[in-house]
Amino acid sequence: MSSTLATDTASLVTPKESALFQETESGRWLVVHVGLVSVVASLATLILQQSAFRLLAPVIGSSVETWSTIIGVFLLGIAAGNMVGGRLADRAGGLATIRWCTALGGASTLLMLVTAEYLKRASVLESWPLAAQIGLSSVLVCFLPSFALSLLT
Repeated sequence: MSSTLATDTASLVTPKESALFQETESGRWLVVHVGLVSVVASLATLILQQSAFRLLAPVIGSSVETWSTIIGVFLLGIAAGNMVGGRLADRAGGLATIRWCTALGGASTLLMLVTAEYLKRASVLESWPLAAQIGLSSVLVCFLPSFALSLLT
């Protein structure tokens, strides 16, 4: 009797309704996927903010000004990334956009390491005043990763 009920129920669902159900299931997966990417990108931004201090301490020293500037640059990158990312989502939203923004975030994170190492070895900013060293180093090392990862959120 239960097999008859299942057959009768299956015959009540039209192909259009079946396709709508499958689309709803994939839509739920997409929401979970995008939410997970956004959370991971935000966590990565927080970790990079903490790491930036360790990367820049050999270059510009360890001080309250260094911490404040790094936090300020990260907040600037997050604000700019959210603004641009929102506009990008309105114009070209989709999984392809999420994929290339994720790749950009990863590449900019690696570039952060390379830039900090270059600044440490090259001693390019040594003749500059300390405030300028802190500001420029923080912008060069921190802005792009915070901007790129905030495109995702």
